[in-house]
Amino acid sequence: MIIKNLEITRGDDVSFCLALQDFEPNTLSAAYFSVKEKIDDNNYIIQKALNSGITINSDNDIQVTIAAADTDSIELGTYYYDLQVTINSTKQTILKGKFNVTYDITRM
Repeated sequence: MIIKNLEITRGDDVSFCLALQDFEPNTLSAAYFSVKEKIDDNNYIIQKALNSGITINSDNDIQVTIAAADTDSIELGTYYYDLQVTINSTKQTILKGKFNVTYDITRM
């Protein structure tokens, strides 16, 4: 598992990829990218799932896409996120950390 803090600008489109060693795309049955205000909250600020914000790109990397609309109304601050996958029936959190939403100046 990797611990990495992410910083995004409120209202921006954001995309990032994660390469998994010896990963075969057909073995991935589920993937969730989840953001919460507090670690033990029941409600998600953002949640993306496989084929709905999470895809496998042409390099066989897991790609997470967060649309501008997902963060447009979020208050500035620090949240918590993780990326959990199920590969060959094994569920594991492969990435987690703080999710920092920073200010934006231009609003379109």
